[in-house]
Amino acid sequence: ELAERVGFDALHIPERHMRTECHYPAPFLLMSALAARTSRVKLATHTLVATLYHPMQIAEYAAVIDTQSRGRMVLTLSMGYHDAYWRMFGMTRKHRRDRFIETVEIVRKAFEGKPFSYDGRHFKLDNVQLTTPAYRPGRPEVWLGGHFEAALERAGKYGDGYCSDNFPILPDVWKRKMEIYEGAA
Repeated sequence: ELAERVGFDALHIPERHMRTECHYPAPFLLMSALAARTSRVKLATHTLVATLYHPMQIAEYAAVIDTQSRGRMVLTLSMGYHDAYWRMFGMTRKHRRDRFIETVEIVRKAFEGKPFSYDGRHFKLDNVQLTTPAYRPGRPEVWLGGHFEAALERAGKYGDGYCSDNFPILPDVWKRKMEIYEGAA
């Protein structure tokens, strides 16, 4: 509430597992509470580790937050990088790039609100439909996160935007990242 009152534009909620610097591993739960207590700031995942979820589950959760917040949801997805994320849930990071791309494609398709099927390598869906519509016409924005050149290119190709920590904080490094992103977009 204070962040909104003093003029912040957005609240970005991280997802981390088995990490001591972040003690809130469930961004959608916190975003639901924030949607009820704010009225203006955008609410964004920063970032949701998409390879830990089924894509339709992500779409459902995001649509609910978008509705609760009256269209302020920004869904930022990444494929994750820390081995502990998958180990925590007895999963593997194997094929995470391909699972991530399929997840982004499915989530975007689900937000259209019509029945669809998907025949991917990792996900096979037959006549499914997201029944909780997004609040605004179209869908919530889908940003992609990451630090490396391949992530920037994926964000340009598959996302509506790009989100990253700006490490290192050097203007020419950030400018180069944006050139890669914009080139792929």
